[in-house]
Amino acid sequence: CAYQHFLRYGLRLQERESFDLQMYDIGNLYHGALEQSFRKAKEEKRPLEKMEEAELRTLAAESVSETSASYNHGILMDTARNQYLVRKATDITSTTLWALAEQLRRGDFRVDGLEKSFDYLREDMRLTGRIDRVDIAEDEGHVYVKVIDYKSGKTSFDLTRIYDGMQLQLTTYLNVAMAEAAERYPDREIVPAAMFYYHIEDPVLDYDPARTASDTAHERLKKLMMDGLVNTELSVVQKLDHEIQQSSDILPVTIKPGVVDASKKNVASTKRFQDLRHFVDRKMQGFAREIRSGVIGVHPMRLSSDTTACSWCPYHSICGFDPRIEGYQYRSGTLLKPEDIWNEISPEEKSHGMDDGTETGH
Repeated sequence: CAYQHFLRYGLRLQERESFDLQMYDIGNLYHGALEQSFRKAKEEKRPLEKMEEAELRTLAAESVSETSASYNHGILMDTARNQYLVRKATDITSTTLWALAEQLRRGDFRVDGLEKSFDYLREDMRLTGRIDRVDIAEDEGHVYVKVIDYKSGKTSFDLTRIYDGMQLQLTTYLNVAMAEAAERYPDREIVPAAMFYYHIEDPVLDYDPARTASDTAHERLKKLMMDGLVNTELSVVQKLDHEIQQSSDILPVTIKPGVVDASKKNVASTKRFQDLRHFVDRKMQGFAREIRSGVIGVHPMRLSSDTTACSWCPYHSICGFDPRIEGYQYRSGTLLKPEDIWNEISPEEKSHGMDDGTETGH
């Protein structure tokens, strides 16, 4: 909603701060603990993927303890309830480190950046932010880039929301990471490998007395599989997961004989990645022009049958939006199917045959 943006960033209106725990505080705890864990591992010159599960549990406990003690004047340790949430966060962080380590262990990628701040300039637009994690892999002529955004909520990759301008963050992260890689490796081609959301959780498996420890590990990994978009080139997928056969328990990808199944919603060719990145860039520039032009209309979007942009907006008492009043109405998202959206974003893709399951060169 343009009016919400105006109130928050134009007038800089803020809610009164209160000394109580909010859900975003738990999210910040997870982010801080994960960053701390990776940095500790780097300082000790012992990458996560080289650690045993017991070491990861110890690392998680230390990182959560240090992060919670220094966070927001000790609010996370202020009450018995908050201390319980911190103990629970330790278990979830331990599971998360195990899954992230296993995902790294299975591929060629290495962690290249954590909580990377960026200042992204495009024409008259300036974006600042932080990328949770950037991984890269290299060969003689290419550098492959993967970005990961940690989420403690239920965010999932949704092409329709990207098309509607509601989910531009992850693709923007990929744009920034690839631009930085191009500066560092000017003599090599920069290839988008994947962009992912990783959901921070500790899944519960159904009871199965016949399940072995190995089966349990595979089931946990499947539950913790990252969600996002993966390059359809088989060589790229194999750099992400050495062990993939027909399917993967760490990637939302399936393999048909010798090629990646391009009919799945979580895959795209290098060409489609490029076109999606350009689409998001244009979308961001369009929003920037609207901001500079003074567009501040009250036009929130309906996101689902029971959720709108107003559902979590703190400014309702200011704007007074009410769909029962004439002149107020929600914007609706696109009704296009994902393949139709791809045809809009990348109109030449189908005719070029680059996303039909065949492996193409860079």
